[in-house]
Order: sequence, then structure tokens, then C-alpha cells
Amino acid sequence: MSKNIDELLYEVLKEEEAPSLRLNRQILRKACLEGNNMNMRKVNRVAAAAIALSIAMVGTVTTYATYRYLHPSQIASQVSDNNALAKAFESEDAIEVNETQRSNGYEITLLGIVTGKGLEPYIPKEKIEKIQPKYTYAAFSIRKIDGSAIENRNFCIAPLIGGVPFIEGNAATLDVFSTCFVQDGILYELVQCDNLQIFADRGVWMSVVDFFGEERAAFQMDAATGAYSKVENYDGTSALFRLPLNVSKADKSAAEAYLDTIRKKAKDEAKEGRNGNTEFINEKDKIDDFLKTITAENIDQYFTRDENTVFTAKPDANNWIDFGSRYVKEEDMTYYGISGYLEYLIPDGEDFAITSISTSGGGDNSGTTLYIDVIFRNNDGSFTEAIYTSKKSLEELVK
Repeated sequence: MSKNIDELLYEVLKEEEAPSLRLNRQILRKACLEGNNMNMRKVNRVAAAAIALSIAMVGTVTTYATYRYLHPSQIASQVSDNNALAKAFESEDAIEVNETQRSNGYEITLLGIVTGKGLEPYIPKEKIEKIQPKYTYAAFSIRKIDGSAIENRNFCIAPLIGGVPFIEGNAATLDVFSTCFVQDGILYELVQCDNLQIFADRGVWMSVVDFFGEERAAFQMDAATGAYSKVENYDGTSALFRLPLNVSKADKSAAEAYLDTIRKKAKDEAKEGRNGNTEFINEKDKIDDFLKTITAENIDQYFTRDENTVFTAKPDANNWIDFGSRYVKEEDMTYYGISGYLEYLIPDGEDFAITSISTSGGGDNSGTTLYIDVIFRNNDGSFTEAIYTSKKSLEELVK
């Protein structure tokens, strides 16, 4: 297997009514659209439980954003009940970026960033005097290139940290909180996340995609340098801004401690289960043993392949593979394949690997369906990905 069983079981040990892998991909695409309305402002926080996963016209230009768009301090004033954030965007600690990229019919501009304490948009008065953690804030404007009014929606804007895989550092684990509003046909989005300044020496990027989870397909991390870049011909909205952070303010020890905390939390959740489902946890060893028996030769004995999820692709010169997508008209649904560096998906020299696991059904193992996402190595140098559904309940499989 290409992953440690603890990582795979993270997907299994979830809520009692967890969606299948097939449905989960659709849910992830909608995650950044969900939120509460606050005085006509949209607010979105990606839940930690969401960690899993037209040809774009892409270009980078510099615009006179200072004159065309609201200033970050003005954006902060509109979405925040705490004027400290607006003042911070006007301080010498703020960094005005004003970089614009075009993608998928949108003009996306990173206006500015600032990091500080006590700047939360919604902060209880009784907590203002208390020591607050440092957060990083980024202000964006997004408009339609053709001049038409933009829809009132959240894009998924999230940090990517150099050398840190998306599965570890993403909108969920970095505690991203976003607020947006539309003014004069332009969407403004203010993003809050954990302190990014500590990672300045690694390189930090702000990524923009339509929905959470699509970062895995839209961007790739160089295995040698850790640097992120956009995937050519990605089918969707894609913008990637490298943050001009002051390298001298990086904190290596704090960065390592932060990443250790993320990894420990994921490991603990995999071992303990999010809902304290101890009965399920006690089955971990049985599930582990069962999955180790699954091979390319016997998989059809225990699982049925979902033909809509079958994708075949070849890796590029950098060993990056993108399995693409497929629209099924009869179901009015788009199915998405995975993407990433091949060495992270299937071990070198192996012809078969289970890349992820999910379940759906009852709270106990009885009636619970097991789904596995697998990759096969083909003789012509290509690889095939597919999702398989268990023929028997999980209880029967691991008894």
C-alpha cells in the first residue's frame, strides 16, 4: 500500500453517516459555498473533517488595483466589527501586493496581506484585552473579465506552504475563515488563517480555486524544492500568488512545532475516531489485516468497480499525474479523478495500491459499505484509477 493504514483509516473513522468516496468528491466541491449570512456578508469556515481531498485562461498581470478596487482596510471595515483589522491594513506592517491573475473568465487580485494579534473580524469585547494568537489576513478582489456582475459566492482561497503536502497544510488544517461581499459588480473576499509569517523561509502561496479540495488538481508541489506551481490546462478557476513575506521574520522552531501539531492531531484522530466510536476502533487491526490481502488479482472477489470512476492517465516529465474528470449526462454529475505526484500515490515498482478509504451506512459495522480508491499500473506506462464498492458489509468482511 502507498499509505500507512492509520492515514487510510482516518477516512473510515468518521461520522456515522459518512458519504461514499464518489459522493464525497461532490461534497468537497461544494464545501466553500456553505456558510452563514451576516448582514449580506457570506462567511465560510472549512471544517477540519473535510480534510481528505472551460480550459482555464491563465495569465499574470499588474494592475492599478489601488484605483480600481477597494483598499484592504476598506474591505476589513465592511466585514469586521473590530476596527483593529482595518487599522492594521493601513499600518507599516501591512504588505500591499496588488498582483492580478486571470483564469477561467475571472480577474483575481491579491490586494494585500497583514499579520497580527487581536485582529479577528468578530472578537468578543471581553477578549480584546487578552493575549490573542497571531493570524494572517489576505484581501482579494475578483471580477468578471467581460465586465458582467459577478455572482455572490465564496471562492476557496487557502494557503499552501512550501514543502508541506496539501493533505497536511490546507484550508482545514490552517483554520481558514473567509468573509465576502459584492460591491459594484466586484466580489471582495477577506481570508483569515493561522500565522503564515513563521513559514516565510519555506515559501508561502495563496491559492484560489472554485471549491475546497480542488487544490490537489490545480497545483503541484515540486518534490525537490517544495515550491508550488499551477498545473497547465487545469479545467477550472486557478490562481496562485506567492506571498512576499519577510524571510527574516520566519520562525523555524515555531513552524516545525505547528506542523508537528497538525500531524499529531491527524494521527490521534485516526487512532481514536472523531466520535469516540470505540467499537469501530477495536476493529482497526481486522480492517488493516483485510486490506493487506486485497490485490489486483482478487479485488473483484470482494468489490464491485464503479465504471463512472474509472480514469486512465500517464504521468508528465515531473512524475505528476492528473486523472481528469468526466461528466455523466444521465446522472447530471461530474466525476473527478485524483492528481498528484506518482510516488505519493503508488510505490515505485508496485502494480497496485489503495490510495484512500471511505464508508457509508450505519453507525456500527452492520450494513456499513466500504469504498476503496485504487490505482493500477498498466504495461504501456499509464495508470488506471477507480473506486470499488464492497459486495458485503464491513462487518462481514472483517469478521
